[in-house]
Amino acid sequence: MADVPECCRSGFVWQGTPTGSIETIGGVEAYVARPKTPSTHFIVILTDVFGHGLPNVRLIADSVAACGFNCVVPDILNGDPLADFMDKAPSSSASSTILGTVTKAVRIATTVVPSMLMWFPRHTDALTLPPVIAVLEDVRRRLGATKVGTIGYCFGGRYSILMGATDRVDAFAAAHPSNVTHKDLAAVVRPGLLCLAEKEFMRNGMIAVDQAPEVERLLSAAENPERAGRPPVLLKGFKGTTHGFAVRGDEDDPVVRMARNDALASMLEFFKSAFGASHSTVKAQL
Repeated sequence: MADVPECCRSGFVWQGTPTGSIETIGGVEAYVARPKTPSTHFIVILTDVFGHGLPNVRLIADSVAACGFNCVVPDILNGDPLADFMDKAPSSSASSTILGTVTKAVRIATTVVPSMLMWFPRHTDALTLPPVIAVLEDVRRRLGATKVGTIGYCFGGRYSILMGATDRVDAFAAAHPSNVTHKDLAAVVRPGLLCLAEKEFMRNGMIAVDQAPEVERLLSAAENPERAGRPPVLLKGFKGTTHGFAVRGDEDDPVVRMARNDALASMLEFFKSAFGASHSTVKAQL
């Protein structure tokens, strides 16, 4: 990887206080948020490179639980998140720019990029899939889940798609997934929803809104006969957004905030339909 786009190494920390707990599931540390009314339906969030400690993803989990699902955010990074973001990113209310002052932005760029270039070789499929699978198996076996879905953001988006090619989940969703191949998409056998940013800074491995027709052809039985009889994978685009909007977007920007909330609400409505059961009528809010 010759360079790392800024969209993958920047963003905002949202305002709010997570209310869930830290537990061990499948031998993996996880943030867990539970609904007020007990449920056997679980959503497992597969994170971006900043991991399960990022406040934003924990606030998302709390919103998922408020809508009637158990939500688990495991450490799929094996204790190795890109910690620089947590140390230096501004909160949304602290700055009108993506990384604060120009001086701060320069410091972020020079410290995070080398970290990411060294980080990715430590997070191959061989190292990332085991914690993902361990958590999904334990959720069903020990926690008694009758329906399981995954939501993946950015780095975790591809792993949500990969789980959609197995019987470990009943449905999957991803927001602005990265490093996705045609082979990954063609193998999907579960119903899915992909939430796409209008602009992506890499054409290889990321799916922008204008690439949706190409992906839809790939997922069609006419283009890929092996997909005949398989459930659909839905695509939804969000205007005025870039990579990371659904998990690290600037919530002080009304367009981004609305898109972030709409993406989460769309995914939860999708899971309600895919799971075939009613849940709380509370609308997902962050």
